[in-house]
Amino acid sequence: DGVEERCTLGESLGSGGEGTIYATSDPDVVAKIYFERQLTRERMEKLQAMLNADPHIAGLCWPTAMLYAEGGAWVGYLMPKARGKELAQTVFHPGRNNASLTKQGWTRRSLAEIAANVAAVFERMHAQGILMGDVNPRNFMVTQDCQVSLVDCDSYQFGGYRCPVGTPLYTPPEVHKRMKADGRENYGYERTVENERYSLAVLLFEILMLGKAPYESCNT
Repeated sequence: DGVEERCTLGESLGSGGEGTIYATSDPDVVAKIYFERQLTRERMEKLQAMLNADPHIAGLCWPTAMLYAEGGAWVGYLMPKARGKELAQTVFHPGRNNASLTKQGWTRRSLAEIAANVAAVFERMHAQGILMGDVNPRNFMVTQDCQVSLVDCDSYQFGGYRCPVGTPLYTPPEVHKRMKADGRENYGYERTVENERYSLAVLLFEILMLGKAPYESCNT
C-alpha cells in the first residue's frame, strides 16, 4: 500500500529452488527471500501485479507486500503464514495404511474433507482466472482439522504471467507428448483450466488413496 514498515527476519523455515522462507517479527507473516539469480524484472513486475489484485480467497497465501533490503534493493516478498504441515508429510504419504492414519488422529472422512477443501479453493481460483500451475503435494499445507492452505503463490499462472515450473506426475499426458515431440521439457507453457483439472484429479485421488497414484499398478 506504499507504506514502509520495518520487518525483522527470524529462523529459516525451509528452502527451495527459488529462495528461502523465513519467519518474521510478525508471527502471522513469513518472508520469501529469493536467490540472487531469481531476482528478475519479470518476477518483480508479476509480484507487483499480484499485490494490486488480491483475490481474497481463504486458504490462499497470496503475497501481501514487497520486501527490500536495508539499502533499498528488492529481495523478496511477505505473505501470510500457512498453518499445519505439508500434505506430502501427513495423510499424503505412499505406504501409509488405515492403521497409521487412525494413529495420527485422521479418519477416512478426514481425507474426504481435505480433498473437498482443496477442490473448493481451486474452484474459487479458476473463477478469477488464477491457475496453480505446479500442482504437487509440497505446495499444500493441512491442519489437524482438515483446513488447507496453498503456498508458493508467486509461481501461479496469473494475469498473463505463466507458471515456470511443473511436476511430471501431475502434468497431463498430452503435454508430455508435446514435450517429447519438441525434444525438451518446458513447464513454462500456458496452462488451461482443463490442464489443471487433470492435475487436480490426480492429487485428489492420491489424497483419498493415501498417496497411491491413479496409474500405479501391482504385480506387473
